[in-house]
Amino acid sequence: MTLPAVAKPSAVSKPKRPCVLRTVVVGERRLIQYQSLLDVLECEPTPDDPRTVTRKKAVELTGLSIATIDRMIARGLQVEPA
Repeated sequence: MTLPAVAKPSAVSKPKRPCVLRTVVVGERRLIQYQSLLDVLECEPTPDDPRTVTRKKAVELTGLSIATIDRMIARGLQVEPA
């Protein structure tokens, strides 16, 4: 018996634009600005949103890998004025 072929849905829809995360240094830590994370996810902000999140929290919220988050942070650092 063979099962009918079923198309697998894509796990994450891939945006057609470069995604960058803006960051801020607090002490010795680099935190992600939450608004930039919402921009990447194309979500609307709410009044009780935090200002910043850690890389670990960004992974939990988005389901993206830490390597992907790091690449998006690196792109953000490239476009920030020095």
